Amino acid sequence: MLYPRPLLTFGFLAYQTVGSLVLFVDPFLPCTRLLFNDLSGPIPNFATFSSLRVLQLGHNFLQGQVSPLIFQHKKLVTVDLYNNLELSGSLPNFSVASNLENIFVSETSFYGEIPSSIGNLKYLKNLGVGASQFSGELPSSIGWLKSLNSLEISGTTIVGTIPSWITNLTSLTILQFSRCGLTGSIPSFLGKLPQHISNFTNLSTLFLNSNNLVGTMKLASLWGLQHLRYLDISDNNLVVVDGKSWNDSGVASLILAHNKFTSVGSNPFIPLQIDWLDLSNNMFEGTIPIPQGSARLLDYSNNMFSSIPFNFTAHLSHVTLFNAPGNNFSGEIPPSFCTATELQYLDLSNNNFSGSIPSCLIENVNGIQILNLNANQLDGEIPDTIKEGCSFHALYFSGNRIEGQLPRSLLACQNLEILDAGNNQINDIFPCWMSKLRRLQVLVLKSNKLFGHVVQSLTDEESTCAFPNAIIIDISSNSFSGPLPKDKWFKKLESMLHIDTNTSLVMDHAVPSVGLVYRYKASLTYKGHDTTLAQILRTLVFIDFSNNAFNGSIPEIVGELVLTHGINMSHNFLAGPIPSQLGGLKQLEALDLSSNQLSGVIPQELASLDFLEMLNLSYNKLKGKIPESLHFLTFTNSSFLGNNDLCGPPLSKGCINMTILNVIPSKKKSVDIVLFLFSGLGFGLGLAIAVVVSWGIPIRKQATRHATERIRRGSDSGGRRSGNAASWEEERLVYGVYRPRRWATPWEGEKVHDEEDDLAVDRSEISPAPVEKSNGAGSWPSITYTTPTGRATPAAARRSAAPPPLLDGSTIGPRSLAIL
Repeated sequence: MLYPRPLLTFGFLAYQTVGSLVLFVDPFLPCTRLLFNDLSGPIPNFATFSSLRVLQLGHNFLQGQVSPLIFQHKKLVTVDLYNNLELSGSLPNFSVASNLENIFVSETSFYGEIPSSIGNLKYLKNLGVGASQFSGELPSSIGWLKSLNSLEISGTTIVGTIPSWITNLTSLTILQFSRCGLTGSIPSFLGKLPQHISNFTNLSTLFLNSNNLVGTMKLASLWGLQHLRYLDISDNNLVVVDGKSWNDSGVASLILAHNKFTSVGSNPFIPLQIDWLDLSNNMFEGTIPIPQGSARLLDYSNNMFSSIPFNFTAHLSHVTLFNAPGNNFSGEIPPSFCTATELQYLDLSNNNFSGSIPSCLIENVNGIQILNLNANQLDGEIPDTIKEGCSFHALYFSGNRIEGQLPRSLLACQNLEILDAGNNQINDIFPCWMSKLRRLQVLVLKSNKLFGHVVQSLTDEESTCAFPNAIIIDISSNSFSGPLPKDKWFKKLESMLHIDTNTSLVMDHAVPSVGLVYRYKASLTYKGHDTTLAQILRTLVFIDFSNNAFNGSIPEIVGELVLTHGINMSHNFLAGPIPSQLGGLKQLEALDLSSNQLSGVIPQELASLDFLEMLNLSYNKLKGKIPESLHFLTFTNSSFLGNNDLCGPPLSKGCINMTILNVIPSKKKSVDIVLFLFSGLGFGLGLAIAVVVSWGIPIRKQATRHATERIRRGSDSGGRRSGNAASWEEERLVYGVYRPRRWATPWEGEKVHDEEDDLAVDRSEISPAPVEKSNGAGSWPSITYTTPTGRATPAAARRSAAPPPLLDGSTIGPRSLAIL
C-alpha cells in the first residue's frame, strides 16, 4: 500500500503537522496516533492520561527520556515509539495486571536489559526491541508469552544463543534474530529447532541472517511449514545437507547468500513458486537452478556455476533481474534472454562467455535498461541494430575482445547515462556524435585503438561535440593525436563547471517495477591506482587523456573546471608551461602530468591546493625551485624525478645561487601562523587567535574529499570475491514480502531500514564494498539489494517520501544485503 502525507490523528480527527508534540496532545482522548510527522522535542508524561489506551508516536524526531511509568499505565494496550533515534529510556518491571499487547521500541536509544518481569505480560502479542541499545541475555520468561505473534530482536547487543524455550512460542508468525552476533553451531545454537520446527505451525517469516552460525541446515525440515513465506539464513557459515530436497512449498523469498552451500541437486528446474531466489556468494557448482514459477529476481552471482539450461525461456517470463556475474559460464550467451519480456537488468559479467554479442540483446526490444557483459571473452563488433525507443540506461562492455566501430545506432538510446567500452580493440575516431546523447554522464573508452584528433575548434558545425552533462571522460591508452581540444570545447563541459543542485549526490536509476534503485559504477585509474568505484558521486569529476599522442600546450581553460577532482594527461607530448590557472581547482585531489615535455617552473599556485593527494610531474623539462608549502612537503621525490633542472625538497638536489621563493601557506595547515602569533603576541592571546585561525578549515570541502576517499578506499578493499554489475538498494518495500513493524495491528507495514550504514545520512551515502576482478582481467560493479530481512537504514532515509507501490499491494521490512 502507499502511505499518504503523514497524518496526525486524535480520536477521529486527522491533521498534518510539524512542531512540538506538547502542542497537540489531548489528555482525555483514548487514542493518540501521531505517526509519520515531523514532531520533535520531549514527550509529555502520558502516564497521567487516564483514558489513554493506544499511544503511537513512531517515525518522528522525538528526543529525551521516556518515563517508565508509561509502560505501567493500567489501561494502555499499545506503546509504539518506533523510529525515534534520540528517544531513550528503559523497560520497567511489569505487573501481572498489565493489559499491554504491543510494545515497539525498535530503532530508538532504549537501553539496559529486558526485565524478566516481561513474562507477566500475558496478553502481549508483539514485541519489537531491534536496532536499539538493549544488552545482556534474553530472559527465559519470554518463553511464557503464549500469545506472542512476533518477536524481533534484530540488530541489538543482546548476547548468547537462541534459547531452547523459543520452541514454546507456538503462536509465532514472525521470528527475527538478525545481526545479533549470535554464535554456535546449528545443533547447539539453533538448539532443537530443526527437530521441533514443526511446533511453529503458524510461522511465516524466519530471519536468522548475519550471525556467526556454523554447521548444517536441513532445508527439508523447513518445507513442512505450510505458512512459511520468507526465509533468510544468509551471511552465516552454514552448509546445507539436503539441497536436493526442493519441495513445492509456498516460500516466496529464499535468501541463502553468503554461506558455504555447495549443491542444489541435479534438476535444473526446481519446484518453487517463488518471487526471489538468492543463492549468491556460495560454492554452488553445475547448472543453475531456475524456479518453475513466476520468479522476478534471480541472483546466482559469485559461485562456481558452469552452465545455464538450454531452453529456459518459459521460466523467465516474469524475471526482472537476472544476476549471474563471477561464475564459470562459457560458450555463447544464450539467446533465450532475448525473449524475457520483463527483463530490465541482466548481468553476465566476469565469466568466460565467448562469441559475439547476440544482436537481439542490443536491439533492446524487450526493454533491458542495464546490460553488463564486462570481463568475458566476447569478440566481433557491437551490433549496430539498436531500435528506436531504446531503453538502455547503462551499457558495460569492457574487458572483452570487441572490435570494429562504436555502433551509431546508439543514438536511439536517449536515456543512456553511462557507457563503458574500455579494454577492447575498438577501432574508431572520437565519438563526437555521442554528444547528441544529452543524458550521457560517464564515457569510458580507455585502452582501445581509437585514433585521430578529438576536436580542434568549436565552430557551429562542430558544436555537436559538446558533452554538457559529462562528469567522467576517460579516453586514455588510445592513439589520439594532435592538440588537446580548444577552450570552447572545455567550456561546454558544464557539469564540470557548475553544481546542479537538483540532482542526487549519487548517480543512480530507479527500477520502480521491483522497487529497486540501480547505482552506477565505473572502473578508472584514479590517484595512480586501478579502481572500481563502488558508486559514482556526481561531485567526482574526472578527465583522463593519458597514454596518447597529444601535443601542444595544456589549455588554460582547464583551470576553470572548478569541480574537477582528477586530471590525468600523462604520457603524451605536451609542451609549454603548466598553466598557473590549475591552482584554481580547489577540489583537485589528483594531478598527473608526468612523462611529457612540459617546461618552465612549477606554478606557485599549485602549492595552495589543499586537497591534492596525488601529484606527479616527473619526467618533464621543468626547472627552478620546487614550491614550498607545508602541504607540498607531503609529496615524495617520485613526484618530481626526471626533471634535471628542478631543485629543492623533496629532491636531494639543493638550490644554489637561486632566489628563495616565497612559501605559499596552506589553508589546511597553520603552524607557521601559530608560531608567529605565539612569539609576537604572547602565549595566551596567541593561543586564542591560533585556535580561531585553525578553525577556518573548509569543512564542506573536507566532507566531499572524505566521501570520495571512502569510495576509493572501499574500491581497493578486499572482501569476498565479487562480480556484481551494479549496486542496488530498495526504494520501496520489495517483492510483496510481508514483514510489518507493528505486526498484527491496523497500522502495520511501514518501511524498515538499515541502521548498519553508520557513515550514511541518506540513501545517497550507502556504499556497498566494491572489489576488483580476481583474475586481473578487469573489475566489475556489485549489487546491493534490500531484501526482506529486517535491517534498517539511517534516519534521513527513513524520513524520505512515500515509496512506490508493492508488487502485490503488501509490504515488507527490507534488509540491505551487499553481494560482495
